[in-house]
Amino acid sequence: VDESQAAALLAGIEHALAHDRIFTRPDLTLAQLATTLNATPHQISQVLNRFGGASFHDIVNRRRVEEVKARLLDPDSRRLTLEGIGAAAGFGSRSAMYAAFQRFEGKTPAAFRSQHAQP
Repeated sequence: VDESQAAALLAGIEHALAHDRIFTRPDLTLAQLATTLNATPHQISQVLNRFGGASFHDIVNRRRVEEVKARLLDPDSRRLTLEGIGAAAGFGSRSAMYAAFQRFEGKTPAAFRSQHAQP
């Protein structure tokens, strides 16, 4: 993959994640993302690793963690469980959400929620 192809694929990946919000699909795979972008899984992986600075799983889980954070900060989401918020963000399990959240934020979703709780 040359730099112009990489730029086009990165733009497509960003669009699929930001606008189409495919990261919310708990069953999302590298192959599915590649099919969406008319590319091969190898091309997507190569572009993400060489030009995006992260793996497919890191990119997807980072988006999911950001979605969980946004929902935890939303006062309308106070009545929702952490598991429900995680599932809506695309996490397939509570443990997957906690592991990713801890990795990227250095704390659990429960600690984040408590830290930002409105009186």
